[in-house]
Amino acid sequence: MTSLYDLLGAYENDDADALKKAFRKAVKAHHPDLHPGDPDAPERFRQLIAANALLRDTKQRATYDRVLQLERQQFQLRLECHQLRSKLDRQHVRLRRMRTTAAVAAVGALVGGYAVFSPISTKAGKPRPPSRRLKGTRILRQPSRRLKRMRSKAMYIRRLSRSRRQAPN
Repeated sequence: MTSLYDLLGAYENDDADALKKAFRKAVKAHHPDLHPGDPDAPERFRQLIAANALLRDTKQRATYDRVLQLERQQFQLRLECHQLRSKLDRQHVRLRRMRTTAAVAAVGALVGGYAVFSPISTKAGKPRPPSRRLKGTRILRQPSRRLKRMRSKAMYIRRLSRSRRQAPN
């Protein structure tokens, strides 16, 4: 944002004599007769004349200084607003990350809790069988030891009878 003071090369707190010196110096530097090949020289020269005319009058200069101060305050407020918005955006991103981390930790705790409270083996090296198993849609009980013994005896008797039938007499 360039002000009329920047255009003339003067400071805001300069007095009338300092502004006059700055105006003469700027006019000599940007006069169209001294820069005949520059198409922007006449426009810059007109801007210098208008800036000097406005800043020479004390009432107009006071009004211009007040407007310039308000514009600078407005610019500063916009900058602060932009900084606060970007800070708020960063906080939202950080909050999303924390929520995601908490969700992952909760799922991990649930899975880990299931592993802790799942059936623990009673004998070293051999896991304890579950009391029930799911087969299709029916729930079947594990066969008892007695039933296992009876089945193994029946298998033994079948094998024995087969071997007797096949044995030569």
